[in-house]
Amino acid sequence: MTGVDLNYAQPTPVPPPGMLSTSIRMIFSLIIVLALIYLVVYILKRYSYPGGSGQSDLIKVVSFSYLRAKEMLYIVKVGERLLLLGVTPNNINLITELKEEDFKIGFKEKLEGVRSVKIKTVTEELKRTFGRKK
Repeated sequence: MTGVDLNYAQPTPVPPPGMLSTSIRMIFSLIIVLALIYLVVYILKRYSYPGGSGQSDLIKVVSFSYLRAKEMLYIVKVGERLLLLGVTPNNINLITELKEEDFKIGFKEKLEGVRSVKIKTVTEELKRTFGRKK
C-alpha cells in the first residue's frame, strides 16, 4: 500500500446532561419566550390605534353600562353632542341625544315625574316565585 498510518483513536463518550442543567435551560428558555410574547402584545396594543388609546379629540366614550351579556348602553360625545347608543353584537342604535344641561342639573330632578318601580333582587324574586304558600 501507500504507507499511510490508519490508527484512529476511539471516540470518548459524552455523558448526557444532568437533570438540573436541563431544567434550568428549559425554565430560562420559557422566560425568554414569555418575555417576547409580552413585548409583541405590548407593541401591538401601543401602536395599533392612532393616538395610542383608540380615543380621538372628536369622539369620546363618556360612559357605558351593561344591560345583558352582549348588550350595552354607551354615552358618546361627538364634538359637542352627547349621544345615547344601544349596542348589540349585530346593531348599533341611536336611542336619544342628551343635553349637557341634564348632567349639570342632575337626572334626579328630571325623573321625579316617572313612576317608581321597586327593583327586586334575584333572591327575593326566587323566594316569591318558588317559596311556600301560607
